[in-house]
Amino acid sequence: MLITINKNDLYIELDKCENPDIKIKGTPLTTPHEIIIHEDTCKIKIPIKSIDIFKSEILVNGIPVDFEKYKLCRESYYNDFYMTESIVNAGARKFTNDELFFLIKNNINNIPHDCPYLGSMLTIISYRIIDDIENRDYLVEEIVNLKRHFDSKVNDTNPHSIRWFVSSAATMAMLLIATDRTKEAEEFLNLVKQNYHRVNLNPLCYWNAIQGMVLLSLIYINNEQWDLAGNLLLSQFVFSRNALLDIYNPRNDWLLGQLSDCTALLELGKLSLISSTRCLKNNIHSATRVSSFNGNNKPIDFAPLFIRFRGLEHKVQFFKSIREKLDVRKH
Repeated sequence: MLITINKNDLYIELDKCENPDIKIKGTPLTTPHEIIIHEDTCKIKIPIKSIDIFKSEILVNGIPVDFEKYKLCRESYYNDFYMTESIVNAGARKFTNDELFFLIKNNINNIPHDCPYLGSMLTIISYRIIDDIENRDYLVEEIVNLKRHFDSKVNDTNPHSIRWFVSSAATMAMLLIATDRTKEAEEFLNLVKQNYHRVNLNPLCYWNAIQGMVLLSLIYINNEQWDLAGNLLLSQFVFSRNALLDIYNPRNDWLLGQLSDCTALLELGKLSLISSTRCLKNNIHSATRVSSFNGNNKPIDFAPLFIRFRGLEHKVQFFKSIREKLDVRKH
């Protein structure tokens, strides 16, 4: 049997078989499935939504389907090398985005809430849900609850925990804004704001840190909290400068791997400065370390927020509404 994952379905490919016997734990399969007959083979198509590879045993013609490839080792959840290679870095490239979605969906409820890599799973699955929000939004409630558990248990002295605490908040916030759950996005981002001094423990989270704070500023704008938004955006302009100095440094072993972070930080810093001037009506307080800029002739471009969310910007009404609010501030 050959197993493949395509979009939101699992395919089990067999040598041609007119009527394969499909059972879960010896009981006739009740979830919708489809048998696709080809000249020499047949495929069984089963919705991923209906499968939990740790609780369901799928038998085809009496033979159990082997899901070991998609099961993470329980004894290695806290092993940085194993988890990084399995789901985060180069090792994860053996999976397509759809396969990674399937893997995370099935493993995420098994991982302890205090494990840093629950945060990485929340980050990754948020990206993969955004890939196909219409068909994957059924998972949003579940991952919101898991995020709350993770945030309550996060070890704020562990740089890995801090990285994934920040990254999961920023990525989930984009997902929650896109699914009209802005209050929950604000909840998670405010928690990052309260713990922003932890960000310096791990430069790998700088991009997500400023991404999250810009999104939080836009939520403040949506709530008509102009001074709060303007000052947070000014602080992010300063943060982007400091973060660039930290990353774009010949003593940084990660430099070549973080050049894209530098581009993002530069663009997000620019967006922060222009947006802050609009929020504050070009009246930046003289006591700050930022000169009073006139941002009225500079267009608001949210593109830097969507570097890792291609195609989402024009699908979400929230961002159009915020841009209109900021344009009104010119007058």
